[in-house]
Amino acid sequence: NIGFGNMVAANRMVAIVSPESAPIKRIIQDSKERGTLIDATHGRRTRAVIITDSDHIILTYLQAETLANRIADDITGDDPAGSLRSILEQSIVTLNACNRMMDSFGAAVAGTNLPQVDTQRLDEIIMTINEKLPDGRIDIYIQIGEGQKTKLMSWEYKDVPICKNAVGPTVRYELPFAEEADTLQIILDAGEYSSKYTLLYRLPEKPANAPKKMNAILDENC
Repeated sequence: NIGFGNMVAANRMVAIVSPESAPIKRIIQDSKERGTLIDATHGRRTRAVIITDSDHIILTYLQAETLANRIADDITGDDPAGSLRSILEQSIVTLNACNRMMDSFGAAVAGTNLPQVDTQRLDEIIMTINEKLPDGRIDIYIQIGEGQKTKLMSWEYKDVPICKNAVGPTVRYELPFAEEADTLQIILDAGEYSSKYTLLYRLPEKPANAPKKMNAILDENC
């Protein structure tokens, strides 16, 4: 929604830019002469210019940030992989458009060669979006401070799609008493998919004669 009930297909947008620069003003004028300019400002001041992959130029009174936020709000749903793929594909379209613009600009300033943006890595990511995570096993450890790692459990998983959450097992573990420790690490050992989470480990403040317990109390300085 670009205002006043006017709608634009978000997946056809190449860029949302400010109308203030001289090159954008020339693009607007060229589009007007070609008959591909769409003025959706309803007489208000133009605050953003939408460039589409069909070479249409759309003027809107909304700020570029407002349009970007509206697009971001629409990227929701039950298909995160599809949303990510759509974002990457649109990024490639935008970067390729930037490359063409730099080629044109370089030719206009005495043949200056401007650097190109390599989109190969984005292509590689898109190719793996629909793949499944290789079947494997996660070994889960806990480490208090600088102490030894304690293995909590192992979980063998299979048929887990990329960009999807899989529900794993639950384990209960009573934390040991370690007076000198200040951090607690949960370590997930899964080869190239390994990760580590560091948490604050703090003993509760208590009177000297109070019994020891493991319920952590965080004060205002933490």
